[in-house]
Amino acid sequence: MVAVAAGVAVVTAVGLHHVWLAQRTLFFRRAVFVEIQRNRSLVQERELLERQVAELKAAPRVALRARELLGMRPPRPDEMIVIKGQTAVVEGAKAEGEAR
Repeated sequence: MVAVAAGVAVVTAVGLHHVWLAQRTLFFRRAVFVEIQRNRSLVQERELLERQVAELKAAPRVALRARELLGMRPPRPDEMIVIKGQTAVVEGAKAEGEAR
């Protein structure tokens, strides 16, 4: 009788362990599925943000924003002087030959 009770206890323990493992497997599968969906969403968001950054960095857009928001403009010829073959912008330069 004791052997039968021990056998039933072992079979019950193995069955409960099997159910527990099945539950844990389903739990982790669900967690992995949720993380895969989250990863896909984040990848899409990153791609969207990269496109927006590229658009905002585009030269025509930057020039337009500089003019509209900051009141910037290209320098006039009387504001530029040439230094060793390069162009440098100098505020208030009156004549081209001043600082050569």
